[in-house]
Amino acid sequence: MTPLLHEMAKDWLPLITHSLFQIIQTLEENGVLKQCAKELDLYYISGRYPDAFPGGAPFELLTSEQAGRALNAAMEIIQIVGTRIKE
Repeated sequence: MTPLLHEMAKDWLPLITHSLFQIIQTLEENGVLKQCAKELDLYYISGRYPDAFPGGAPFELLTSEQAGRALNAAMEIIQIVGTRIKE
């Protein structure tokens, strides 16, 4: 069993959330995974719900720079998890 799966199975309690940050915290991860999860959580609600911002729709307020950071964070998480699954 990989270390990540071992941690997931240890003291397993169902975690029902859309928050990557909460998932990462539950797995007691930190470092790059934690930072990337925080970055992505910033955009989840605001990007999903058009009335999340009182000043306008998400496409009017979120920038291409923010989208780039979110994409980089997602790719980093995928790379790290992919590597751990192979271990």
